Amino acid sequence: MTTSTPQPAQLPSRAKLTGVIVTYKSSKTISDALASAKKCVDAGVLDLIIVDNASPDNTREILAREATFAKVILGDGNIGFGRGCNVGLAAATTPYVVFFNPDAQMEPDAVRAIVDFMDTHDRCGICGPAIRSGEGSDAHIQAVGALPRVSDVLGDALGLHSSHKRRQQVIPGTAAFRTDWVSGSMLVGRTQLLNKLGGFDPRYFLYWEEADLCRRVLNEGYEIWAVPQAVVSHIGGVSAAEESDDRIKGCIAKFYYESRYYYMRKHFGTVPATLAELTEVVALPAYETLRKLTGRKHQPPLRRWGHPILQLPKPV
Repeated sequence: MTTSTPQPAQLPSRAKLTGVIVTYKSSKTISDALASAKKCVDAGVLDLIIVDNASPDNTREILAREATFAKVILGDGNIGFGRGCNVGLAAATTPYVVFFNPDAQMEPDAVRAIVDFMDTHDRCGICGPAIRSGEGSDAHIQAVGALPRVSDVLGDALGLHSSHKRRQQVIPGTAAFRTDWVSGSMLVGRTQLLNKLGGFDPRYFLYWEEADLCRRVLNEGYEIWAVPQAVVSHIGGVSAAEESDDRIKGCIAKFYYESRYYYMRKHFGTVPATLAELTEVVALPAYETLRKLTGRKHQPPLRRWGHPILQLPKPV
């Protein structure tokens, strides 16, 4: 990894929070994210590190022009989201770090609310704000909730939405509450704790890395909180749309299924994870066929067979 052209000399930062943005084909959204982050930097509440995974579009040109207030680290290849975040984490010097997508935005008041919460809750290892996601008629508040489990694979395949039933919306302005998982699109953690844990597991190229990290933070005896007093925005799925139109739940299918299988094997064992996935491969086509026969909205019945089955992400 190499750092971009030297940044202008600056006074020592007063910030307690470092933002880490990992970019890849982010030219459509990064300008808005930078404009929002600059307000926080100018207010003295945020330092910013940007890690670019060798974007083949004009993302780097935009960064050279508009990110002069940030530390920019230019990679020589696309190493994925979690690994890119780890590069930024290693360069952070503040007590707290927030990882957020290049299509997410936050204002100084949200940063202050997050820092105040972390300062007063010393057992909070990770927290997440209220995230307004999407645009127009697709806008919604992202949920937090219980960590994924093996039974959710089958429950979701049968249309029971079992994973969703254990989630809770983070309504802006309501009281903070404990949870087990927060979205990786805007995740705040204690820098020292995350460094102790090695950051995100680098085996995940994309997706499921935040669920894995939340589980490891809980295993360390720390808490995870939702902080609705801090409100941020996130468009969602922009980079995925640039990379592939074959998506599951807004995620690139290949990486979604590989990372999910790795997560399930890592935390529940090879046999339960394998049985769950093989059951899904049978149950999901049957469920979609039934929906088709009854005239309901459905996915192509055999679509699941065209995606990775019992495949793990490539080792680092």
